Amino acid sequence: LAGRDYLDSDIKWVLSRAGSFVVESLEQGRSAYRPYHQALSDYLRQGYDPKQVQACFITTLRNTVPLLPGGGRDWRVAHPYVSAHLADHASNCGMLESVFVDPLFLLTAQTDRLLSVLDSNEGGVPRDLLNVYKGTVFHVRTKTLPEAAAYLGMVARQHGLKALSNQISQLPLQLPWEVSWAFWETPTPSHSLANG
Repeated sequence: LAGRDYLDSDIKWVLSRAGSFVVESLEQGRSAYRPYHQALSDYLRQGYDPKQVQACFITTLRNTVPLLPGGGRDWRVAHPYVSAHLADHASNCGMLESVFVDPLFLLTAQTDRLLSVLDSNEGGVPRDLLNVYKGTVFHVRTKTLPEAAAYLGMVARQHGLKALSNQISQLPLQLPWEVSWAFWETPTPSHSLANG
């Protein structure tokens, strides 16, 4: 946004000179730094289009995730902040679908955060894709990554999303099983409201 690169030395300078305006908190066992007050955030964002700010965040956060050899990002090694909040940033600037179409992101993002974003942004993702995720979220929460991917591929086939199912079969995961084709009535989407 500023048109220049910032290094760790710049962050250290800010913390030493303006550290009282920054709050450190723990998020998933890691330090997270935020401005002390929302008014400071608002002041620093003056003159910027909020959607442009969010789009910049998305680009920056995506670029921290390494590329896979065959293309796409390896979301398995993403920083926990990215897994938890990328969808929030995408939702805030109308780019939710662009992150939601990546099956490895769906399998590794924090399910509760992602469901919360989806529930508050119904039109941000095509209905059939939304139904596939919601129909699989229990497995994403409870199964290993390869097993969850197999279920995601199966539910994608149930909903006629062959391209998504094919993408899943190309992921660098050892799927325990795959559904090559399917023909049945589309199920009603559902997901658990609480863990028991």
